[in-house]
Amino acid sequence: MARIFYIWNYVTMSSQNELIRKYFGPDHPPVEETDRNFSLLIVNNHFSVNYPRPLLPNVIEVTGLHLEKQRKPLPGDFLDGAKNGVIYFSLGTNVKGSTMPEHKRIAFLEAFAQLPQRVLWKWEMDSLPGQPENVMIAKWLPQQVVLAHPNIRLFITQGGLQSMNEASYFAVPLIGIPFIVDQQQNVAKMVQSGIGYQLLFRDVTTDTILKAIHTVLENDSLWLSVLFYDSYRENMKRFSAVFREHQERSLDTAVWWIEYVIRHKGAPHMRSAALDLSWWQLLLLDVIGFVVAMASIVVYLLYKAATYCKRLLAVNLKQITS
Repeated sequence: MARIFYIWNYVTMSSQNELIRKYFGPDHPPVEETDRNFSLLIVNNHFSVNYPRPLLPNVIEVTGLHLEKQRKPLPGDFLDGAKNGVIYFSLGTNVKGSTMPEHKRIAFLEAFAQLPQRVLWKWEMDSLPGQPENVMIAKWLPQQVVLAHPNIRLFITQGGLQSMNEASYFAVPLIGIPFIVDQQQNVAKMVQSGIGYQLLFRDVTTDTILKAIHTVLENDSLWLSVLFYDSYRENMKRFSAVFREHQERSLDTAVWWIEYVIRHKGAPHMRSAALDLSWWQLLLLDVIGFVVAMASIVVYLLYKAATYCKRLLAVNLKQITS
């Protein structure tokens, strides 16, 4: 927590203020003032894929705004001709699969070579040493088009928010390998919701990869889901239904709230009064201090009264015995 506080206040805010001064001039208010005095905050996260949180009325959650309604099909037969389905493997933009240690890469290749499914791997280099016949690589892939394909059985992801949104929309079960920032929380949500399996990168071996894939794919069979638990795919279908309902309304919700704030001149009635309090007032330290002071005075007076009564009793006992 202390590290996050330091990075936010002394690294992130500092760099943001430099950008503001560069593009808007030296007289522009600092980002801290903007952060304290905004009229509306549209958050690209949502309780349908995250966790419910208490929010102020000027913080509006939306989700999946980047999802495309019109998609061109992928050329080629790699997806269409996969009779056993396809596993899609991408670690996103910030985490590059081509930079992973060699023994981890070999573990993935050995695991994929044992699968009946085809594997589509976002790989940033021109070639992949040891590439099995059932693996196809590409430096860049239209992820939404891939996930929309009916033959996609599983998505191995780093757990980024947009990847989780897209998998939720197209109802594709997940294996999450979290690395940075929000990915740990996103993958934890996948596991809690029964739509994904967590595999830590430090634990990646041929056996753990195969175990994760088989765990997600093999419980899709009907008799297993009836006798023991719902499959990851069935859980994801329910999860997707909830997500799609909110995603469908997100753009309209965002537009309505923007127009609302404009109509009402910044909507100051939605602004929290806590923003005008100092930090010690916000934490009620003045109230706590007053209560502690009054309690201390009462305890002190009770102590003095008890001491006086004890002394008076001792004097009376002395007079009686004498």
